[in-house]
Amino acid sequence: MNFETAPVKDPNSVLRHAHDWADWLEGETITASNAFCSDPALVIDQVALVGTQVRFRVSGGVLGQTYIVTSRVTTSTGRSDDHSVRYTIAEK
Repeated sequence: MNFETAPVKDPNSVLRHAHDWADWLEGETITASNAFCSDPALVIDQVALVGTQVRFRVSGGVLGQTYIVTSRVTTSTGRSDDHSVRYTIAEK
């Protein structure tokens, strides 16, 4: 799988990330959205849908680890899709 790569994240930093779904929507609206990481060491919170963007905050993580964060949406016609971003944790 190919993933977008986020900037390197320090384990003590708190970052904001957004994925814009505008090009994918084909005139639909987003009716449900979420963002998550399968590993609880990387904390994803403050998830919000703002227009066509799924915005979230990223904190934590363990030095040397790489995490995949997924933004998931469902549209007004019932389509759904995921967009994933790779976060690598390193001292900055």
